[in-house]
Amino acid sequence: MEIINYTNIFRENCIEIFKSNLPKFFAIEELPLFENFLDQHTDEDYFVVRSDGQIVGCGGVFLDAKNNRAGLSWGMVHADYHGKGIGKAFTQYRIDLLKRFILHSLHYRNVTTYR
Repeated sequence: MEIINYTNIFRENCIEIFKSNLPKFFAIEELPLFENFLDQHTDEDYFVVRSDGQIVGCGGVFLDAKNNRAGLSWGMVHADYHGKGIGKAFTQYRIDLLKRFILHSLHYRNVTTYR
């Protein structure tokens, strides 16, 4: 399993992953929201999962320091790859990434506050 930064060359892969999870995990009405997200909000902190040469998952993180919020965004694994531990490992990767972001943000705030 390899986690790499999302670029628009993976857009159709991510849409296919989304569709593979209909209707169990997503509603068809959410597809335009996801497409808009891919087009407008994936400049950083959104990733794809490659396994055996195939894109099998996608997901990201967000950190909104202004509003004191952080979380996971649009995480999913292709239905054909459920139950293989990919989603669990990918979710843990994103949680660990958020922890690093938050610690960096806290450190940055402390440094700038005391200058």
